[in-house]
Amino acid sequence: MLAPGGHTRLAKSWPPSEAAALRSMLEARDAKARVAIVDEASIARTFGDLGLPFAHVMVTLLRACDGFVGVASGPLHAALAIGGRPIVGIWLAHHPDWYDEPCPDALHLVGPEVYARGLDLRSASRNRPAAFAQRIVPFRDRSPGAADAFEALIGSLR
Repeated sequence: MLAPGGHTRLAKSWPPSEAAALRSMLEARDAKARVAIVDEASIARTFGDLGLPFAHVMVTLLRACDGFVGVASGPLHAALAIGGRPIVGIWLAHHPDWYDEPCPDALHLVGPEVYARGLDLRSASRNRPAAFAQRIVPFRDRSPGAADAFEALIGSLR
């Protein structure tokens, strides 16, 4: 499952070209792989006739998927809360310590804007006990791309 868009801040959205590249990489790795790109609009288009709330459909899809990649938005937060599958968070405008408790299934790719704005320097980020530390891969000079997300997800599947 792939959730490349954010609703509250456009700067946290992953470029469509990166989402498409990741989808191609995953499908090339496994001909049976299916990558669902999700957001509220796509779920409404696909499952709207069921008459179910967005959150109900999202949780059902998350429980059925083998892996999740997404930006800091509702689908990522839901995936982190549910756990039980490899999760790659892409953080382009926020820091994971602000929003989520650690999930042992998650690896967070944190982009350069987060470091340029000093969002990693909050005391909650620096003073966490080791047991509550997030697994973070810093990207200080460039934004994480499709190849980075692919490697993080595939590495988590091993």
